[in-house]
Amino acid sequence: MPNQIPLVNGEAFSFSQISIELLGYEPVGITAISYKKTQEKENIYGLGEKPVARGRGTKVLEGSITMLANEIIKLQEFAPAGGDIMDIPPFNIQVSYTRGDVIVTDVLRKCEFTEDPRESSQGDMSIEVEVPLVIGDIEFGR
Repeated sequence: MPNQIPLVNGEAFSFSQISIELLGYEPVGITAISYKKTQEKENIYGLGEKPVARGRGTKVLEGSITMLANEIIKLQEFAPAGGDIMDIPPFNIQVSYTRGDVIVTDVLRKCEFTEDPRESSQGDMSIEVEVPLVIGDIEFGR
């Protein structure tokens, strides 16, 4: 059985315990982050009615960051002159989950933004924008 990180005072990780670092700073206007690895797998059949092997496809990495508009404006400072956030060279993102003395850090490697979106509508009290990422590798912390 794998080692389990014990709960601290019965508390599970929550979004308020996440810190994110990218491009050398910790943006505070991030409202959501999503990342995952997926791999297509299927049974391969031969004689009989049961699978005789299993085929595996490539691993696909995908993710996104939802942030307040002022964070996108800050990110533009890292783009080459006249460029947008899609022109920022590949960078790593560290996502740390902290609970008491326990810190678990996931690292998203060689990330790039694939869109530079803006959207807002009447009545918005804040402007949140979801920005998709292309990710080179994900190292899940333990």
